[in-house]
Amino acid sequence: MSIKNESKLAFELSVDKTNRANCRQEKVLEEIYFRTIRNFLDVFLLSEVELEGTLSGFDAIAKIREKYCTVVSPGTIYSVLYSMERTGLIEGNFDDRKRIYKLSKKGKQRIALNNKIAMELRILLINIQSMKSNFSLDHSELKDN
Repeated sequence: MSIKNESKLAFELSVDKTNRANCRQEKVLEEIYFRTIRNFLDVFLLSEVELEGTLSGFDAIAKIREKYCTVVSPGTIYSVLYSMERTGLIEGNFDDRKRIYKLSKKGKQRIALNNKIAMELRILLINIQSMKSNFSLDHSELKDN
């Protein structure tokens, strides 16, 4: 094999290794993203009911697909909606063949609390980022003399 072919092969292997690493990283990020959406589905649904005035399960599925480019199963959506209705955050009524949800007084109070918590989380993340950028550790200080 010529030197040119060897270096071309080495480059292709290097690129392939980088591409595989990027793919793994993208898959991990995608998994974290999807888990985050599922874990905060009730918060998202409350916000959407507040924005839209009313929301059906089908509408919720479409909104999640539109805003987050991911699909959540109808079973997951309806389970969260029913749970929110049982806890009094939303009220559901049938309109023709579908159930339409609207925000309850308790739901409005929860949104106010969610907004306060969201602001505190933003401040926390800013503080963490600030600490990270201001903190530098000289590893030579860790060595035993």
